[in-house]
Amino acid sequence: MKTSMSTIVFLLVVLSISAISLANQSPLESCIRKNIAPALSPPSNKPETSNFEVSDELCKEETRNITYFLKLNGKFPPYYVKALCNVFGSDQKKVKAYITSKLLNRLKKVLDSLTCAKKTMMVIKNKIPVETCIRRSIAQSLSPSPSNNLTTSHHDVVVDRLCRDETRVIMYFLKRNRKFPTYYVEALCNVLGDDEKEVKEYVIKKLLNHLKKVIDSLACASP
Repeated sequence: MKTSMSTIVFLLVVLSISAISLANQSPLESCIRKNIAPALSPPSNKPETSNFEVSDELCKEETRNITYFLKLNGKFPPYYVKALCNVFGSDQKKVKAYITSKLLNRLKKVLDSLTCAKKTMMVIKNKIPVETCIRRSIAQSLSPSPSNNLTTSHHDVVVDRLCRDETRVIMYFLKRNRKFPTYYVEALCNVLGDDEKEVKEYVIKKLLNHLKKVIDSLACASP
């Protein structure tokens, strides 16, 4: 009888330890590691499998949940940031680099669709303001920090407001259609001399600037 009780107690202890171990193994962390692994290791004909390996479908579902949270709140969910910090050893530089890479990969189809090869006839009223906004954006990025002696005219205020409105329209179109509006692509090509490489670099920079607050909010330091 004593032997049976000892066996039962032993099994309960083992099961408790196993349960704790499984609880500590975050499925989300497994998804992140799984996502990093292909880039770091050469492909194998005999992939290793594990009883604790998460499925691709689970990882896709996690990604959808995180993306939905990001769209609603303008930031990543805390549990996702915590998982990233655990995986990267609380190295915020690596965390931000990973997120930037993920965001650009998600936008790859958008970037690949940017081509100056085909042009369409556009209404002049759409063309001029957008090109003006692009040129202003480029000029501001190339110039040093603005001088305190410069005064902002009423015209500049109106143009800046117009450009912000135009940016909101373009970003809304991008979210709905997963591509940029045709008139915006043509305006970019006109301004940048049909240089598709420069067009894509400009768009990447604009998108990353648009997401700068999100990326900068990623912190591994405990509050």
